[in-house]
Amino acid sequence: MAAALWGKVYYDATYAGELRQEPGGRCVFTYDLSYLAADSPAIAFTLPRQAAPHVSEPGLHPFFDNLVAEGWLRNAQARALKVDPDDRFALLLAFGRDCAGAVSVVDPAPIANPTIEVGDPMAVAALASRASLSGIQPKILAVRDGRGYRPARGDETSTHIAKFPAGALRDIVENEYLTTLACRALLPDDRIVSPAIGTLEGIKQRALLVPRFERVSP
Repeated sequence: MAAALWGKVYYDATYAGELRQEPGGRCVFTYDLSYLAADSPAIAFTLPRQAAPHVSEPGLHPFFDNLVAEGWLRNAQARALKVDPDDRFALLLAFGRDCAGAVSVVDPAPIANPTIEVGDPMAVAALASRASLSGIQPKILAVRDGRGYRPARGDETSTHIAKFPAGALRDIVENEYLTTLACRALLPDDRIVSPAIGTLEGIKQRALLVPRFERVSP
């Protein structure tokens, strides 16, 4: 986490602008002028291209707020950073390097590495990847390595999202796997990912492994 709460925003691998938290809690996103000059796309429909800053008085703009982790992952990140779980800007800044979609938020000057929960293999993997994934269901980023899968490292881009059973919903992995296969069969002309069920290196619990459809072909 940085001493000053601001981060560099990238669209794919291109620097798009700066996200900053100001005194009082309001957040400001400003497009980089060279990004605008290159006629690059808006990073979100709700953040149109413009030289003037996009200001969100209550806190993170809804687009960025939707990138913040939730549930189990949010709490693990907060413990690792030693911050309040509701400090959503700090969580995104520290773990926004690999988000769902094309946008990432990178801390330009982190002051410390998060404290890894050594006793929990899933938490170790989730925190090490420096990723932010929304949704309550436990999930971490993964990489296909040969015929198997392993947790993604913080210096690489993931190929899959591993989704684990959630609370009392112990069969949610199998249910989602079967319903996705059914959608592929019923909608043959649509682009629907082909998931798999398996384990990740170092984690015994079975997971649904979903290809990153925004980055690889289904």
